[in-house]
This record gives sequence, C-alpha cells and structure tokens, in this order.
Amino acid sequence: MTFYERFQRLPIRSKLLAMVLLPLVVVLPLLGLLLLVWGNVALDRLLITKVRSDLAVAQGYFERVLGEVGSSAAAVADSQALHRALDDDTAATSADAGTWVTLLQAFKAREGLDFINLRAPDGTLRITDFGAAPATDGRSPAFRAAAAESGRARASIEVLQPDDWRVSRRRCRTASRCRW
Repeated sequence: MTFYERFQRLPIRSKLLAMVLLPLVVVLPLLGLLLLVWGNVALDRLLITKVRSDLAVAQGYFERVLGEVGSSAAAVADSQALHRALDDDTAATSADAGTWVTLLQAFKAREGLDFINLRAPDGTLRITDFGAAPATDGRSPAFRAAAAESGRARASIEVLQPDDWRVSRRRCRTASRCRW
C-alpha cells in the first residue's frame, strides 16, 4: 500500500488534521532556521557597529590626550624661555621691551588670546604685548588686595570698570568676544 492509498482510507477527521498540521510541521522549522540565520547576521552587524563606535571614541580620546601632552611639553619649553628671560632681566626695563614684546606676542598668538600682560608678584604691570607698561600703577583694586593679603603671585578674574576698558577695547580682535 502506498502513502496515497493509506491517506485515502483515513477518516475525514484525520485527513483534516493532517492538512492543518502538515504546513506547521514543514514551515515552522524553516521559519526557525530563517530567524536563526537572520539573528546571527544582525548580531554580527550590531557587534561590528559597537566596535567601530568604541574605536571612534578611543581615537578621539587618544587625539585629545596627545594634544594635551603636546601642549604640556610646549608649555614647559615656553616656560623655560620665559624663565630665562626673567633671569636675564628681573626688572623688565623698557630698554629691552622689544624682547619681552616678542615673547609675549608669541604666547598670545599660540594661545589665541586678545591680550597678555606680564605682572610682578605684587600686581604691578611690568610689560604688555604691545609695549612697555604705562607709568601709572597698573594694579587693579582686586589684584592689589589679593597680593597684599597673600604676599605671593596670584591669578584672578575681575569685572573691569569703564575706565579700565581703554586698553582692552583697542586690543580686542573680535567684537563678538568683547561686550562693551
């Protein structure tokens, strides 16, 4: 007896059951196999994307660290030049103002600053990037108070008064960076 003959002898209930279950028995494993292959490809793509993303972040971090190390090395070298210049002339007289102006202009250009001033530890303005310091006391009230209080060099941030803007306004390169 062949399969076809056996199938014809089955009751109608068995034939209907076979017709319903046969597609599930054939299609379900094929669908599972298809999902397994697709999932494997999708997971590979996801891992590749993640690795590329991690490498891009690592590259950016490495470039930033490399830039900071380069800046630190340049700062050490430049501080040696400044130290040598300070040792050569502790008074920073106007006779050698050209050397100081050149050095300060190099620092200003490298760091992209609008202006740069060299001050004594007590806050007295010694020289600027455009020439010798004015004969008046160039210390701001905040700097004078801080220097008198601690007796050592300090860095500070202060709000300039309109009278203090004269020099700064002339030296500012970009109007958008200076609000008057």
